[in-house]
Amino acid sequence: MHVIQKLKLGFWRPGILCWLAVLFVLGVVAVDWNHTTGLTTLLRFGDQFASQRLPELNGVPLRTYPGVGYDGQFYSQLAVNPDVRQPAVQHMLDNPRYRSRRILVSAVVHFLSGGSPWLALQLFAFVNVAVWLLLGWRLWLRLSDAGWQGAGAWLGCMLGIGALDSVRLSLTDLPAMLLIFLATEAAVRNRPRTATLIMAAGVLARDTSLLTAALPATGHLRSMPNWIRHVGTVALIALPLALWSAWIAWYVPVGDPVGTGHFSVPGISLGRNLLTCARELAAGNFDSRYLFGLLAGVSFTWQAVYLLRLTSDNPSPWLRIGLPYAVFYFLIGDAVWKGYWAVGRTCLPMAFAYNLMLVRRPKFWWHLVLGNLCVLHAVYRLLPD
Repeated sequence: MHVIQKLKLGFWRPGILCWLAVLFVLGVVAVDWNHTTGLTTLLRFGDQFASQRLPELNGVPLRTYPGVGYDGQFYSQLAVNPDVRQPAVQHMLDNPRYRSRRILVSAVVHFLSGGSPWLALQLFAFVNVAVWLLLGWRLWLRLSDAGWQGAGAWLGCMLGIGALDSVRLSLTDLPAMLLIFLATEAAVRNRPRTATLIMAAGVLARDTSLLTAALPATGHLRSMPNWIRHVGTVALIALPLALWSAWIAWYVPVGDPVGTGHFSVPGISLGRNLLTCARELAAGNFDSRYLFGLLAGVSFTWQAVYLLRLTSDNPSPWLRIGLPYAVFYFLIGDAVWKGYWAVGRTCLPMAFAYNLMLVRRPKFWWHLVLGNLCVLHAVYRLLPD
């Protein structure tokens, strides 16, 4: 009866756009499937790392790209063999301490694959597709009553460069975003312990999820007892990551635990990216890296500034997520800004918080467009090569 009532009220019409997006993503994944290599197109194995691959992959058919490939090739091999103490595993990783810290998805896939290298690779490639569908479903349940605004916010989240590039490249960003979303739902239902447990798992999927540690906090933030309780919650969320990082530091002798060039003086790398893109465009170089790099700098900055202006004494769970990422955004360094899509993935929770905080607020459509200028490019990048 509830579904029929929604149909009569016409709420299904905005949902058509979401269904079309779902069919598009599934269609692209179906095209990427190959009867020999499976879904390894999504893992982006590069031929420059071919000599470093795990011995378990000898004889396993893989789709390989010229050059260095992308990060999914490392995380998927951790799903084949997550024992980072082994020299072969450390040799396979481009940065062993950095990559192995994001172990959750690889460990789960390794368990589900039962030790089969081929199955582990296929499951890891499909994880982001399944997560995208699950996250999209949960998000629509939250937004369906908002009509066309809900559909617009849904599309901004699910077709953004952060979400679609995580699917396209089989990365850890979208699984971490799903855990953040589930923790948010628990917080909204006044279940801070459940939210804390989910977030403790989330930091093992992607360490930057620790920025959302304020999510389970309840009560007025100017109250000292609430602050003490909040500090304890943050410590519980950080504990699994701290223990795992200490274990890695003990057993893995090589690698930079934070990467290089990932942080900068506030705004410097953002400004450098904008100047580089503007200079290249002025010289007649309309490569998408520069055209959409410029649009991304404007769009992401708009998101961050919008969220920073929404501060309050007891912010909503989504604002508790968005504010730390809005500050973090300005600290992102040159290594990430080399491709604006990496910034979009890194700040994916900020994009979700931005789009969700827009619903039922003034000038919704203007803000939706300005904060999601790269959606068309994200859709284009997902298309088969």
